[in-house]
Amino acid sequence: MPPVRWWGWNRSSSARRQLPWECGTTWTRAIKAEANAQLGDEYIFGGSETLTPPYQQGASDAYAGNTETLHRGIGPGVQIDLNAAGQNLVGDGTSGLLATLRTIVTDLQSGNTAALQSTDLQALDAAHDTITTSRAVVGARTNRLDTASARLRELEEAASGFLSETEDADMAKTLVDFSTQRAVYESALKTGAAIIQPSLIDFLR
Repeated sequence: MPPVRWWGWNRSSSARRQLPWECGTTWTRAIKAEANAQLGDEYIFGGSETLTPPYQQGASDAYAGNTETLHRGIGPGVQIDLNAAGQNLVGDGTSGLLATLRTIVTDLQSGNTAALQSTDLQALDAAHDTITTSRAVVGARTNRLDTASARLRELEEAASGFLSETEDADMAKTLVDFSTQRAVYESALKTGAAIIQPSLIDFLR
């Protein structure tokens, strides 16, 4: 993974003065907004705390969710993880990307260029790797779900075919068979009547 470049330090001095505000406000606000993403009415990065926003905008980076994993069955004895905890993705006030950005703000304000060019960059690289790894995990889950969904569709189509073969009737063939059987039945009745009628007359005689 190539190191993250601290492009901002090559700006003019007036632009550099804006960097603490960008890191501490603009960037953290955007990160928290993404970490508070919802699917319907549920927060997807809060662990099992799906009804509570994982983060609050502002100076506090405390994580309000938990790290519990939600599972769903996709087949007999087969389960898949559905969520990723925001604390494991972007951290909180003590670790992760959010804490790194807060440290960078402090180093920018104090002019600690040595930290900005070394430990801060390393921390940004680590946070970037964490997010990249999480994206890969989610991608693998998505592929697995797509495969399972395709397999379920195949099974559903096969079951529908078997059911159709078992229960559905060929209407044209059914009507022909019915007409044939009725004709045979009526012919049998006529034959029986023809046989019985003379016998009764003979008996009466």
